[in-house]
Amino acid sequence: MSRLSVVAVLLAAGAATAQDMPLSEILKPGETWQPTSDDMPRIGLPPQYQVRTELHRVVRRSGSGLFEEIETPLNRPTSCAQVSGGSTLLVVDEADRYVWAFQIKKDGSLGPGDRYCRLRVRGDQRRAKTTPEAAYRADPSAMTVDGANRIYVATNLGIQAFDPTGRLCGVFTAPPGRVTELAFDGDRLFAKARGKVYVRKMLAEGEK
Repeated sequence: MSRLSVVAVLLAAGAATAQDMPLSEILKPGETWQPTSDDMPRIGLPPQYQVRTELHRVVRRSGSGLFEEIETPLNRPTSCAQVSGGSTLLVVDEADRYVWAFQIKKDGSLGPGDRYCRLRVRGDQRRAKTTPEAAYRADPSAMTVDGANRIYVATNLGIQAFDPTGRLCGVFTAPPGRVTELAFDGDRLFAKARGKVYVRKMLAEGEK
């Protein structure tokens, strides 16, 4: 599937407009991450798609309730998220610097994937000969989407936010440690890192 096809699928899934969305439209002024005793939100039914990080495989829940593996071109996927409307599955890989988009077919299988959002990395391409290879890895470890289909990816630079067409809105600070889970509950964004749960209030809201 071409990049233009992926964008069209996302827009059809309810992403309102393809326009620049700065972080000022997402982050609530004066708010920061706060530790909380709340659990990570589990809203609605269990997700149909998951990443089994111990197996490095994307899995789908079948009609019987069991999970079955799904083939993707990614070697070490770490997280996935389904956009509003259920037409597209987004997947990140720990050794890749892109968010991949896969069309979800009517039978629940995935169509061919395509690179969608390019993650920012520390490495400077102008100094490629002297920059360590590891500097070009974003190390994406968790992902979620909000009600406007903006995409949030936890990386080694922080939380990278993208608009529905895959353009980077910006990067904001993550909680301390490697974030392994991200999820919205209303206007609160939750993150889990080092076994602790953190929350911050946002202008953006999760899917209702």
